[in-house]
Amino acid sequence: MDEVVQELPATQTTVLATVLSAHLERGRLWARQAELDTKDELTDAELAEYETIGETLVAMKADADESRVRRILAGLGLTATQVDGPLTHLSGGLASSCGTCARPFYGTGFAIVG
Repeated sequence: MDEVVQELPATQTTVLATVLSAHLERGRLWARQAELDTKDELTDAELAEYETIGETLVAMKADADESRVRRILAGLGLTATQVDGPLTHLSGGLASSCGTCARPFYGTGFAIVG
């Protein structure tokens, strides 16, 4: 079973980023990849890690994550501005719906409760 946060945090992070990061393994991979992207030069070990992260994300079909989540959120009635805005700008009910929306995105093996 995938490891997923059980509650969406009250944060200034965008709705999109919050839903995407709810999948903890993918979130860790993206964060580490972004960290490595900021370095001017990578050691051999870091380069190997970067390649492994990329292969893992490809195997997870993570390249389609953003567009899939955007479609799901649009289906809930969120505008592009809301999706790209902070989660804290949404009403409690809508923020809770954003957590629930991750179910079709990640599958049925978990639930996110807002």
